[in-house]
Amino acid sequence: MMRRPKLDDWQIVKREKIVEDKFLDLYKYQTINPNGNRGYFWVVKRSSDFAVVIPKLESGETLLVGQFRPAVERVVWEFPMGSVQGKPSLEMAKTELREETGYLAKRWLKLGQIYPASGLLNQQAHIFLAQDLSFVGDDPEPDEFLSIKKVSFAKLNKMIDEGEIVDGISIAAYYLFKTKHHD
Repeated sequence: MMRRPKLDDWQIVKREKIVEDKFLDLYKYQTINPNGNRGYFWVVKRSSDFAVVIPKLESGETLLVGQFRPAVERVVWEFPMGSVQGKPSLEMAKTELREETGYLAKRWLKLGQIYPASGLLNQQAHIFLAQDLSFVGDDPEPDEFLSIKKVSFAKLNKMIDEGEIVDGISIAAYYLFKTKHHD
């Protein structure tokens, strides 16, 4: 009887750094799969994880951020998110909520973390629920051009169903919110 290869019988034979940048490094990995075949994978290593925030307003609405995303060449609606070099995930979440929406939160709940693109990216998204919000004024970074939209969670469902929200990280974050938050 032939031995069935195990999923973790992969070998990384060589890691070649192709691009080095202050935000990311791009590698070409040479691998040997469980059947003994050689192959190549491209791997992006980010210098920092990032935080995703689901703001929950007293009205039962949430906040979405619209911004142009060059990779997909369109405006994308998503939850506030971003990375702040050298800060722990909760501090990143607080910074991004304030910068992008102008809100501060008194209560925070970590809903989980995910690898948004584990096939090529080492970066994790840390997902938080922000509650007891107060508006203090937004403070976007100089190169951020954002639009903020208040929507009900029912409308958010519809936006996802109709393809108006296509950001996979926001959809995964909303799934964690729906399965872990019960109030």
